[in-house]
Amino acid sequence: MDINTAREQSKIDNKEYTGAILWEEVISPLIKDYSKNELSKFPFVKIKNSKKTRKKFIKLYCHYENLLLEEYMINSKRIDRHKIVAVCIKVLKRIKIFYVSFLDKIIFVCKNQKIPDNLLLINENFSLEVAYKILDSYIRTNSKQKGLFYHPVEKPEPFYKKDSMGNFSSNGNSDKYLKNYAAELHFSTNSKVNLLTHANVFFLLEKYSCRKAQCDNLEEECRRLLLHYGECTSDNVNAKIDEIRFRIKNDTNTDISN
Repeated sequence: MDINTAREQSKIDNKEYTGAILWEEVISPLIKDYSKNELSKFPFVKIKNSKKTRKKFIKLYCHYENLLLEEYMINSKRIDRHKIVAVCIKVLKRIKIFYVSFLDKIIFVCKNQKIPDNLLLINENFSLEVAYKILDSYIRTNSKQKGLFYHPVEKPEPFYKKDSMGNFSSNGNSDKYLKNYAAELHFSTNSKVNLLTHANVFFLLEKYSCRKAQCDNLEEECRRLLLHYGECTSDNVNAKIDEIRFRIKNDTNTDISN
């Protein structure tokens, strides 16, 4: 059952219930997934997945949701999905689901000289994965209920250099974006993990994902029409799409800001 449906069926606006659903439906399954995959190379990493950790997560979740409602959303009874994501990031930052003892760190460094990023940033990477899954759940449910086109939450790809058509090329890899975001979380103290800032980041990610999906669909339809009416062949249709994109971008009479 997804988060939205679970909360609606409860017929109550209960922060503790929401925290429990987030733990059971997203966090706990992802912990198990991490233990099988991400931690396969690091068997010495210990995991907090007990009833005590669950209780602490729910308690902190309620605390930070109340904080948002009391300080920033006085006339609201419930926080939106982007703020739920931000609260989870903040709480998981405090709990630290995965941990390595000081002795194990020393032994690992002695054998390998350096702690790899996927181990150093494991808690931060985990919290971002949780955040993406929660937001994606809300978008999927909202799309289904309203009959809208579903678009997954994208992980932005870094841009590097302009090609001959004036477009920025990408290596098609979103790892750098996530790594930088995780590093920012890692080196931030708990007091500096601002809830509204992270809520805004995921609000913008959702908007970016929606616009990207619309552009991708429009581009695909354009490609289909060019082929259908014989304007292009399968060999040169991509070049034609690049040309159209370049002309739109550089046409001073075309407003694409909206």
